[in-house]
Amino acid sequence: MLLDPLKSELNWPTGQKQALDLEEGGIGPTAKERMGLRHRLPFHILDLVFAASQDTSLTVNFEDRREAQDALTSLKAKIRAGCEQKALQTTPHLVILSREYYSKEMLPHLADWTALFLDKVVRGQVSSAELRGLLQKPWQLEDSVKEKLRVAEDWVLKPINLAISWLHQLLPHILSKVHRVSFGLLTGDDLASALRNRGTAKSRLRLAVPFVGKDTPSEQSEFSHPDVTIGFTILAYRHSGLRGPPESGDVRELLKILLDDMKLENTVRYHRRTACLAYVAMIRKAGGVVRGFTEEGKWKEDLSEADRKRQLTRPLDALALDAAPRPSMWPLEMIDLADPEQLTVVHDMLWNCPMAMQYLLDHSVFLPNAGIIDCNPSQFTASGQELAGPQLFGFCLGFSGTPNDLLPKAMGKCAFAEA
Repeated sequence: MLLDPLKSELNWPTGQKQALDLEEGGIGPTAKERMGLRHRLPFHILDLVFAASQDTSLTVNFEDRREAQDALTSLKAKIRAGCEQKALQTTPHLVILSREYYSKEMLPHLADWTALFLDKVVRGQVSSAELRGLLQKPWQLEDSVKEKLRVAEDWVLKPINLAISWLHQLLPHILSKVHRVSFGLLTGDDLASALRNRGTAKSRLRLAVPFVGKDTPSEQSEFSHPDVTIGFTILAYRHSGLRGPPESGDVRELLKILLDDMKLENTVRYHRRTACLAYVAMIRKAGGVVRGFTEEGKWKEDLSEADRKRQLTRPLDALALDAAPRPSMWPLEMIDLADPEQLTVVHDMLWNCPMAMQYLLDHSVFLPNAGIIDCNPSQFTASGQELAGPQLFGFCLGFSGTPNDLLPKAMGKCAFAEA
């Protein structure tokens, strides 16, 4: 007898885990741009959604582009109009209530924004105007665009197809769900319990999981679609921030990654190392300033004489305008992971910084071949009908499921209760 209908449904991944397509750079002229593209593309798209719905600044490096500001301004207006028409809601966060409104009013501006990202990836194989039209209406293309796509290589087609999938299917789906009701990260007692269980997969610890109710994560389930998992994970981090406590949470993991990367560049002065500059950018984006650097993130010793004079006169003006000066933080090379006081201060500065979240996602959570977001090449699949059939059991005493005529043959016809 099959006693547990959830566990009697067989859906078992098998084989050695492999990196997702478009997570590794591969080969070709845009190999570097394609590194992590599978998750960087949705982060780029969702960054505009958060900037428009929460009136925050953009995280990705397109703030100086006129097209980016146009897309942001237009999407803000559409979100306000959507809330008035009850097609969207912004409590507790942006939730799509009308798929039709999304497709008609929001998608065109999101497509323009996504085209900025793809421009660097396709490298002129498709023009910017053609990209925007292609992303908005992939079923309605001019013959010239069709011919370009027909002869294009995989390194051009794959990112475009991924973007179309996100704009037309994945994005409206994940934005229709409520954080901490339908999905979220394991936190608090749920995370502590999972950490105590040695059999807990790394993916459950680091990625978003399905929720069965308010603040109630599923005990065992995970999202099976990799892009849905990526989207919900990005949303969960953006909504809840980097998890604590400071001495063992996400911020400590982030600092450890930065320090390890910093030590690899041991032939370069600290203020020029890539990891140190990334840390300075995070602190600056979060509203602080790193000692030895200006508020613009420049090393003070590299300033020209004119810039130094401006820096000396600027604090007088700044104090008159701002009652609270920017918090001063330690340089990365002075961070001690064994110092709980330091970790607490840095955690309080970075826990809600999208740039810090992006770095953690790029270098840890979505890192290919790390066993977190990697996927199995195949899986065993079977329905309850097959499991209750004669190929596994000679005699079946019971079958759990919705009454219908798809029962295993060994059980005969379904006897429906009279209405």
